Amino acid sequence: MTIVPQETDLNILIVEDNRDDVDLLMYRLRKSFKSVSYTHVSTLEQYLEAVRHLANGKLDRTSYNIIISDWAVPGYDGFVALQALQDVDETIPFIVVSGTIGEPTAVALIKAGAYDFVLKDQSAHLPYVITKALEWADQRRIEQEQRRQIEMQTKALSCSPIAMAILDNEGTFEWINPAYEVLTGWTLAELKGHHLWEFTALASQSDCSQVFEELEHKEAHQCEGMETRKDGSRYHELRQLAKLLDTNTTSQRYLLIRQDITFLKEYRTRLEIDAELPQILANCQTLHALYQQAAAYIRRTFDIERAGFIRLDEQGTSVPPWYGDDMSQSLSLGIIQGTRFPVIVSGTTKALCVVEWKPSFMEGSALLLSYALEKMEQPLARLEAQENAREWMKRLSLLDVFREYFGSGRNFGAAISKVIRLIRETLRADSITLYISNNDGTFACRNYDGFRTDLIKGAIIQAGQKNVGLAVKELRIVAADDLAQDSSYVPQFRELIAREHFVSQYCVPVILFNEVQAVLELFFRHPFKPDETWLAFAQAAAYQTGLALEFQSVIEELDGAYQELQSANESIIEGLSSALEFRDEETEGHTLRVTALFMSFASRFIQDENELKKLRIGSLLHDIGKIGIPDAILNKPSPLTPEERAVMQKHPLISKEILSRIPSLGDCVDIPLYHHEKYDGTGYPYGLKGEEIPLAARIFAVIDVYEALTSDRPYRKAWSKEKAIEYIRDNAGTHFDPEIALRFMELNL
Repeated sequence: MTIVPQETDLNILIVEDNRDDVDLLMYRLRKSFKSVSYTHVSTLEQYLEAVRHLANGKLDRTSYNIIISDWAVPGYDGFVALQALQDVDETIPFIVVSGTIGEPTAVALIKAGAYDFVLKDQSAHLPYVITKALEWADQRRIEQEQRRQIEMQTKALSCSPIAMAILDNEGTFEWINPAYEVLTGWTLAELKGHHLWEFTALASQSDCSQVFEELEHKEAHQCEGMETRKDGSRYHELRQLAKLLDTNTTSQRYLLIRQDITFLKEYRTRLEIDAELPQILANCQTLHALYQQAAAYIRRTFDIERAGFIRLDEQGTSVPPWYGDDMSQSLSLGIIQGTRFPVIVSGTTKALCVVEWKPSFMEGSALLLSYALEKMEQPLARLEAQENAREWMKRLSLLDVFREYFGSGRNFGAAISKVIRLIRETLRADSITLYISNNDGTFACRNYDGFRTDLIKGAIIQAGQKNVGLAVKELRIVAADDLAQDSSYVPQFRELIAREHFVSQYCVPVILFNEVQAVLELFFRHPFKPDETWLAFAQAAAYQTGLALEFQSVIEELDGAYQELQSANESIIEGLSSALEFRDEETEGHTLRVTALFMSFASRFIQDENELKKLRIGSLLHDIGKIGIPDAILNKPSPLTPEERAVMQKHPLISKEILSRIPSLGDCVDIPLYHHEKYDGTGYPYGLKGEEIPLAARIFAVIDVYEALTSDRPYRKAWSKEKAIEYIRDNAGTHFDPEIALRFMELNL
């Protein structure tokens, strides 16, 4: 800065042994400067004392802004005085004013640090020299302050825990602080003269060049990503690169700041897991969906190529399928640290999470993954509870299956096969066999499910024979583990074990009335240890099976009795229809013939066996109403009068009246009542039309007329089949249902 004497206050320390010279100096200086104050010392000792006061703070360093010293003071050494001042403050100008100093000495003093020298006879120049000295002092103080700040900044950078480096304008390392070496492992000796891109995995040479180009237009650049240390370990880094500008604002250097933010990144990831994963899993309604969603989330969140879950059974054995990626090959390669993670619910490992890390795998990711898997515990517990509830509902519903199949008159073989399969699935067995007792005390394989071969088919077990016979003999569940290692079994059973790869067997006796009626034999292709719930349900299923078998036995006995009774009833009905024909001379044998033909044709339209049985009875009794027709009308050889015809046409109504009074025949009335109705509505007794006529009656009408036309009568010979068919064709749509008539004509009679 420029010093203006008239505006400047001087504080001078004068070293001079001549008082007159001091006064003369003061006179000259006070004429030039705003104000002048001074301290006068005449010996070296006094001078050093004043300087010491500056050093220890007794005097403010602004007390003197300039020192003027004579050279020829007795006992005084100017070099000592200069050195003493420099030890305290190098920014106070030291000017020599002397009449005797030689030029070599003056030059030596200036080289030693004195600002200048002025001869006493030229003291008029002193104000100018002092002005320039004060300007020099101000500049020195500015530079000294700048150096001090630089030193402080350098110390701060060196002591900073944040890794820093200075790069030149080419991006080459010039300086690093200790924290940089701690973070990266690289020393300044290894880095100096090398480019940044040679020691970073975060950016290539082209990436670095692009960043430096961008810094020409902006102050700083920032990025983050995975970085690698000298020892190969990885961490997550935040990197900043800023320009260091000189006074002309021209970029001369770059400040590189690198921070390990792995902990911060992990913390952020934990927060994201807390916020996202529980909500994702809470929306899953099945275990399948939960594991699939968890695998997808893990792949998105971590440095993972592939991830899959597999559930474990109670013995810790993996139970396919895989959820997510199929990691069976990785699982078979053996345990690799950091690739398998347990999924734990209430202290029990329910599944394994198997992952394949990307090459960018970061230290600490395994802990984060374990943290994420912990979030699965609550939703897994919820879904497992729901699954268990559904399992119990399924088990309880098995009782309904028994009632449905064994109380509905269905085929017993199909029913028992269905139930056996349900028992196997509910008890989570691989295969099941039902052995039923024979009269000779042996047990025969009646049904089986889940086998890969037919070796079990037709198997016969003796009482006491391992293990089915042993369950019969001892009236208890008999279990066997590691079946392949037991050589005491019969050869056929050993072959079955080997071919089916069975490991465990459980034989549950079906006990009813203190006797073993049957045995449920369950096989597992893996080691199996049931809990109390499983055993209780196995016994309940066996008991229900026993009740079903006993119930079926009773049904078979009743069915036999019913068949005998039904056979007797049919004999009575056939006898009754034959008795009717004795009254009607024209229709002898007609009833049995028409019934046989009708049953053959009707089965093309109706498949229900019970319905066909009713129709057979209706066919046999189709003219039962003729019992109420007088013989004179029934057997009149000549045409009937209108009055007689009206009486004859009442016989369907008489049939209805007779059959409706017999409970077992009330459902057989359709044919006797409606077989004289015609498709066009001109029939009797009600004049029904089209599909108003029951299907059975429309079918029977065709058969009844055909059989009548093709049979001999007292008043005419039987028609040929062709002529009778032609008659039916001509009357299709009037007398007969056209569709039924068409299908009848297609028969190869």
